[in-house]
Amino acid sequence: MLFYSSSVILQQYFDRRRAMATAVATLGYSLSPMMFAPLSRWLVTTLGWRGAVLVLSGIYMHSTVAACLMRPLYPPHHRRELFCT
Repeated sequence: MLFYSSSVILQQYFDRRRAMATAVATLGYSLSPMMFAPLSRWLVTTLGWRGAVLVLSGIYMHSTVAACLMRPLYPPHHRRELFCT
């Protein structure tokens, strides 16, 4: 959910360096599985599987809230005027 919503927002916010912004965002998405594998293993050994699931679900829930707070650059009525001229 985060990947698609943030890639759409990136396309709206960046005009000059859109490729660089997309590359940095994609790098973050590719590094996160490498980060979550050792983190999950450490959480399971430290807290047990139930505690690890609780912590990981909290991380994912915070990410979902961050995705819901992403806003378009212009309000819908202003965007129509911008592209229809």
